[in-house]
Amino acid sequence: MFLFFMELKEYIVIFRKNIKLFFVILGTIILAGILFQLFRPLSFRSTLNLNVTRIGTQKTDSYRYDDYYRLQADEKFADTVVNWLGSPRIATDIFNSAGIISAGLSDNELSKIFKARRLSSQMIQVTYVAKDMRSSQKFSEEIIKILNNETEKLNQLQKEEAWFTILGGNPVVVENKFAFLNVILISFFLGIFIGTLAVFVKNYLK
Repeated sequence: MFLFFMELKEYIVIFRKNIKLFFVILGTIILAGILFQLFRPLSFRSTLNLNVTRIGTQKTDSYRYDDYYRLQADEKFADTVVNWLGSPRIATDIFNSAGIISAGLSDNELSKIFKARRLSSQMIQVTYVAKDMRSSQKFSEEIIKILNNETEKLNQLQKEEAWFTILGGNPVVVENKFAFLNVILISFFLGIFIGTLAVFVKNYLK
């Protein structure tokens, strides 16, 4: 215990000797966080809900099992749609159809632009970030269009009467930014960590 307090006393002395360096680094990082928040490029986060439904209905002799098998098929197809949205090829088609340039983006980056997840057997939620409101709306329209094109391709040979179709409305669009208080807090604790590290590194190098 005595040694612990001796070491703590030494740490305090080191801090006092380098207190100016600590506060300069802390202040610089907090200022950098504020500037980042104020001058970062404006973008918008959109949430689009898609519904997987059927064009028509088709009954089988085992009518009591129709709904069960239909629900299973809906779930599997909804999972397929989610996987499509994680495909670089589909993302590129959406960009091209929307008239937005995607050049320079890697396949890995393209696969992460449209994040989709199945919320139920027939409902899919898609989130993405666009640079402006117009692009956000355009992406929404083209997502539905491209996905239905892919859906129709699957039915070209099967010619199912009760085939799938994908419906979607307008996306919910909000400004894509961090809460100002969160930026300050993150910058503050990061500044304390880096400032402390700098103080001990400087003392060690003496």
